[in-house]
This record gives sequence, C-alpha cells and structure tokens, in this order.
Amino acid sequence: MRAKRQLRELFLFQLLFSFAFSLIIIFEPVFFYQIGLSLVGISLYYALHYTLYVLIMPMGVKFAARFGVEHSLVLSMPFFILYFLALAAIPTHPSFFWVALVLLTMHKIFYWPAYHANFARFSEGKNRGTEQSWMRFITYGTGILGPLAGGIIAARFGFPALFIFAAATVVIATIPLLKTREKFKPAKVSYASVWHIIRDRQHRRMVFAMIGWAEDLILLVFWPIWLYIFLGSTEKIGLLAAISITAMTVWGFIVGDLIDKRGPRWALRYLGVPLLVIANGLRFLALTPWRVIGADVLLRAANLNYSVPFVTQLHMSARRFGALKYAHAFETVLAISKASVAWVLVIVFAVAAPETGFTIAWSLAVVFGLLYAVL
Repeated sequence: MRAKRQLRELFLFQLLFSFAFSLIIIFEPVFFYQIGLSLVGISLYYALHYTLYVLIMPMGVKFAARFGVEHSLVLSMPFFILYFLALAAIPTHPSFFWVALVLLTMHKIFYWPAYHANFARFSEGKNRGTEQSWMRFITYGTGILGPLAGGIIAARFGFPALFIFAAATVVIATIPLLKTREKFKPAKVSYASVWHIIRDRQHRRMVFAMIGWAEDLILLVFWPIWLYIFLGSTEKIGLLAAISITAMTVWGFIVGDLIDKRGPRWALRYLGVPLLVIANGLRFLALTPWRVIGADVLLRAANLNYSVPFVTQLHMSARRFGALKYAHAFETVLAISKASVAWVLVIVFAVAAPETGFTIAWSLAVVFGLLYAVL
C-alpha cells in the first residue's frame, strides 16, 4: 500500500496510540465496578459524558478547522494523559471521578472529529477498505498485547499503575504527529451546516446507521463488566481479549478485500449485520465461562465485520461532502445515540436486578445493531 506521508504518520501514531488505548479500554468499566461504583453509577458516568460531548464538540471542530486536524490530534493528547492520571487518583480522591469525566470529553472533542477528517482526506479512494483493514490491523494488532499487558499490570500492581503506564505511552505516541508541519487552509464549519447534513434526505441512511453505533457502547462498557463477573480477574479478561483480537485481525484483511471488490454496503449487509445478530444472540446464553468466551470471540469478529465497511463508507462520504463537517455530523449523531442508551440504562439498572439489566442491555444491542443494515 502506497500511503501518502500524512497517512503514514497517522498509521504510526495509531500504532502507538492504539497500544496505550488497548491497555485500558476493556478495563476502564471494570475499574469503576471494582472500586464499588454501581451499575447505575457507571451508566450515569457515560450518560453524562456523551451528553457533554454533544454540547461542547463544536468547540473542538472549530479548533480543527482553524488550526488543522493534526494540531487538533496533538492537542487532544494532554487531555488523555491527564484523564489517565485522574483515573489513577480516584481510589484515594473520589472527587477525581468528575474530573476524569470532563478530561475524557475534552480529549474526544479534539480527537475523534479530527481523526476521521484526517483519514478521509488522505486515504486513497479505491483502496479504502484495505486501508481501513490496515488501520484495524494496527489498532487491534497492538490490541493483542495491550489487554494482556493491561490485565497483568492491573492484577499485579493495581489499576493506578496501569493508568500511569498508559499515560506515559500516550506521550510517546504523540511524537509522530510533531515530526512534520501540517499543510492546511483555515476553514469555517458552521453548526447549522452539520445539522443540515443530519437532516438532509440524501444522508438519511447514514444517519440511521450512525444511530446503530449505540450498540458499541454496550460492547465497550457493559460486556467487559459481564466478563469480569464470570471470569473473575483482569488477567483472564486480558487473555481472552488477546485470543479474540488475534482471530479478528486475521479475518480483517478478508473483509477489507471484499469491501474493495464488492463495496462497503455489501460487506455490511451480508457479513457485518448477520454475524452481529448471531453474536448478540449468544450473549443471552453466555451464562458459563466457556459460553462467555465463545460469545466474546464472535462479538469481536462481528465488530470488525460492521466497523470496517461502515467507517469506509463514512470516509467516502466525508471526502464528497466535506471531511471535517461530515465527521462532526457523524460524531454528533453517534454521541446522541450513545447518550440516549446510557440514560435508558441508568433507569433500567435503578429499577431492575442486575441480571435483568444486562438482558435488557443485550436486547438493546440487537435492536440498534440491526440499524447498520440501513446503510
């Protein structure tokens, strides 16, 4: 793959950043659960986070439009580092729980719209599926080591040590983005134009598919807690994640090749959504350790099968309608959808037994996952 310089820099940054991210992503909700936060409290944390994300995202997008997307990515890193340090402080200073929520939101407003805009601008049109597979290979390939290392560090030295180690890794990840000066022209992205994309009839299928991305919240937040309940240790969770990610990474290149040959919508409808329905169905039967392991492997394979074609289609549309503006629209719908599901789960876990709450969460994942087929 003959990537442009900017794309190579993005790949290198993603290699380092993904390792830091994979160290903690599966363990973050487990950490909250382990320190005694209730399922209601965990749901509330993410409900408030995504609500705040929607409200202040325009600030991050305006910065990226004015100063450049790579500068926005760089600015997001100090907030992420401070976020890890705030998490490390929570066991001794519980008030840092709220500080962590704000820092995570600040990181995302500068990171995610800029990330999608950057990749959409510099990726090659006819090889986007393969490029997304390479990006997923980098993300999940490094993710094989991340959960293993994260699980061992958390088990042997505690979560604060894990968060501090992740913060140091993010510092190193920022270096590739600082190597070369970004060439860009300042632009304006109005908030009204973003909502015009969301309401426009020609983007309706993409918007409904974006709403389906709420399913990802359940995968990233509540599924790890369920794994911890059944497996009982962070080391076992890390090992399981590494096994699942290994299988998923190999499968990813087949999916990427099919996207380039048959198109992202074909791959999403005939590979991604069917496997996601099956995997989500197995979650209802995941009541023993072996069933949990089988469900996890299929869920991660399904995640790849829908995320690669979905993001490929997103970046194709972003190049056509304006990279940063379209990325802002995507993140806005995604955040509203995730916030809505999180608020629903706040109520569910407040009035229902945990087992019932998890069953409702899996049901929501099935319903929202079906929306990917609309794309």
